[in-house]
Amino acid sequence: MGVTLYYSGKLKSIDVLPDLKFEVQDIANTMHWKCREIDDSWVEPVDVSFDHSDGKPSFQGNAGLKGLILSPHEDSESIWLLFDKSGQLHTLFSKMLEHEGRSDKPFGSTKTQFAGVDTHIKVVKILKYLGAKYMSDFSLDDDSGYAKHGDRERAQEIFGTIEMAMNHLEDFFENVQVSDEAKEDPEVLFNEIEERISQYMGGNVSVHMVRLDEEE
Repeated sequence: MGVTLYYSGKLKSIDVLPDLKFEVQDIANTMHWKCREIDDSWVEPVDVSFDHSDGKPSFQGNAGLKGLILSPHEDSESIWLLFDKSGQLHTLFSKMLEHEGRSDKPFGSTKTQFAGVDTHIKVVKILKYLGAKYMSDFSLDDDSGYAKHGDRERAQEIFGTIEMAMNHLEDFFENVQVSDEAKEDPEVLFNEIEERISQYMGGNVSVHMVRLDEEE
């Protein structure tokens, strides 16, 4: 939960990738943002997987992606500018899901809620610029609405509203009580929490919780 950007697109030509990388690295240097390069093989088979055996989650193997990962703020998620050999934009996670047959709709997402509205606006402007210059069929969905209306005050209101809702939910989870059965059975726990959230929010919204082990 939190203000998030969702974006997708495909390079106009795979030949523009070096220019995009050069420009993104220049942006990172100017903004003093961290920038990490991914240079996987487009020839070797994709075998990317998610490993957390040592307590430090990481992606292992060949994702078949090339490009850059930008870190705009310590409290923001990264901006994913990675592309497969066809030029399709991906994240490491979306590529892993595609490889496992669990998704066929690659897109990037960046949560900026905790970095604040100013960082959010910078990310929106950069994504729109890069999308227009280097990609075809580029789309950008923005929880704050700023990408469409360009009004900082309206975006700030959304940030504040969502932060308030998150604080209420945090209070709720700190005090929620579950049954003894739920403590033993993850499926029961999942269903009980979903039901409690629906009740807490007045039954006026449909609650959908996504589990990573859920089959498509």
